Amino acid sequence: MLVARGMPTTNLDDIRLWREAHLKLRPPLPEGTPAATPATPVHHVTPKIRSHATSQLSALERLQQSEQQLSGDIEGWTIALQEATNEQRPIDRIESRLALLRKEHAAAVKSLLAAQKQSLEIAVRRSELITAEASESYTAAVLLPAIAAIRGMARFGANDTEKARLAEISSMILDTMRESSATAAAMR
Repeated sequence: MLVARGMPTTNLDDIRLWREAHLKLRPPLPEGTPAATPATPVHHVTPKIRSHATSQLSALERLQQSEQQLSGDIEGWTIALQEATNEQRPIDRIESRLALLRKEHAAAVKSLLAAQKQSLEIAVRRSELITAEASESYTAAVLLPAIAAIRGMARFGANDTEKARLAEISSMILDTMRESSATAAAMR
């Protein structure tokens, strides 16, 4: 991810300068090779989204590919603009196409950054979720002392009648807990 590699996110000029310094998206054109011109424009092709490619990572990869494609298109049209200017040809079509590509690129960068942020938030939330084993050990740590206290309730009776009544109540509570535990285990 570009942000993880140090790409700034403050404005497009900083991003462009960072990309020029750190990324080689396309090899330089050989001498004498004509760059994209209005007669042979470089068309942006949006990557096709396949129905089986639904993972978070593949969505980020598609956004990155789209952003890189737009960046390459801008580079090609910028070269075409410079050549047209040098040859004193009309540049209106080139400038309008370049403006459109820059607008699309800004939107692509914004979407990519938002997706990367959302991906990080999801990863953080996932790490905060409790595992089944941790849940069971937590439940056991909380319930075992409570069960022991319920079992020992009868000893706090003032006389035999109270002790018998407390023993009966503790049995009812423990039976209810066993039943609900069996019901919960059957739902797994």
